[in-house]
Amino acid sequence: MLPLTVWLAAANLVQLVLGLTQSVVLARWLGPAGWGELGWILSAVMVADAVAQAGLPNLVVREVAARPREDGRIAGTALVLRGALATASALVLWPVAGPWAGLLLVAYVGQLGGLVLRAKLARGPQIGANLLPITLSTAAIVVCARTEAPQASLALAVLAVATLVAGVGQLGLARARLATPPAWESGRAPGLLREAWPLWAGAILVAWMYRVDVFLLKHLLPPGEGGLALGYYQTAYKPVESGHFLLGALVMTAFPAFSAGMRGRTKAGAGLRKTVREALGHAWRLGGAAVVLALLLGPWAVRLLFGEAYAPSGPALRLLAPALLLVLLNALLASLLTAAGRQRELLWVTVALVAFKLAGNFAVIPAWSYRGSAAMTTLTEALGLGLLWWRASAAGLLGAAGR
Repeated sequence: MLPLTVWLAAANLVQLVLGLTQSVVLARWLGPAGWGELGWILSAVMVADAVAQAGLPNLVVREVAARPREDGRIAGTALVLRGALATASALVLWPVAGPWAGLLLVAYVGQLGGLVLRAKLARGPQIGANLLPITLSTAAIVVCARTEAPQASLALAVLAVATLVAGVGQLGLARARLATPPAWESGRAPGLLREAWPLWAGAILVAWMYRVDVFLLKHLLPPGEGGLALGYYQTAYKPVESGHFLLGALVMTAFPAFSAGMRGRTKAGAGLRKTVREALGHAWRLGGAAVVLALLLGPWAVRLLFGEAYAPSGPALRLLAPALLLVLLNALLASLLTAAGRQRELLWVTVALVAFKLAGNFAVIPAWSYRGSAAMTTLTEALGLGLLWWRASAAGLLGAAGR
């Protein structure tokens, strides 16, 4: 697991640099208010994309990893389902966020190619598929910022077109690695959707959980104050979000290994428990180091990269720093429960977390604005770690890692 994780971490480091570069260029180009407006639209796209994914991403990785001789039928069926749902969701999103937001939502269908390559543990093609969208979109944004006047709608259009081109490339890379040709299998579709529905509902709730603060900041604060708060909060959260790309290499490697370890079993064997202990150990070390760096250097880095106009984001970044570790641990435990077929337990955990974060943000935003939202995000992840650890331990999936 570790060699592939190192390669993926290196690729994710490039993603982190490109993602931060894109965010810095956008923030400096658009200013705090415009940057906040774009963040609100992208948050709406993320929630709509959770609906369009139909819970298929983790299920596709699990099924392709466990049934490599049926990979073409699994991928082809998932692609048709994903494309149809993305188109329908884009038509609903259009009146709310505009046509470019709808196109960006459809462009995300190409991510399915990266999921297939992830299941195949194909190092080179997987790295290429992961880097393609951020590379194209960052290059396009840099050119646009140098030649055009600041405009959030223009930035969104550039992101949509670049992501669409990258998505076509991702699907092409995946097609070359399939053992069988991609094909629609009508008899498989109901089974996929039936098994995916807890993941589907959970993904919608997770997307809402991670973006509810953005929507509430916009609507609970006065218009002028809300726009600036969105810009400051998004600036504080972007380094944390970019850090997840780097640390997420561990989850990308671990989930197929968890799925293969559970193949044909109802309980975790000694080999799987060893894999889980190894993954959690790496998570504590990598995530802990990231938290320390964010606490020590975060506010300084924000001023250096985004400019003094974003200095108010520094304290919020420190409040968000522990989430670098917590999100990584939670993603590993969620992947473990998914590999064991316990999607319904994940769903109920997510319901509890959404309720907690929603109630907390209603309480803290009027008094503490975006700083209150940052604190609630970290508290929600801490609660999630406790709930997920409890459910994984109760299922016997952690072994010695749970003691």
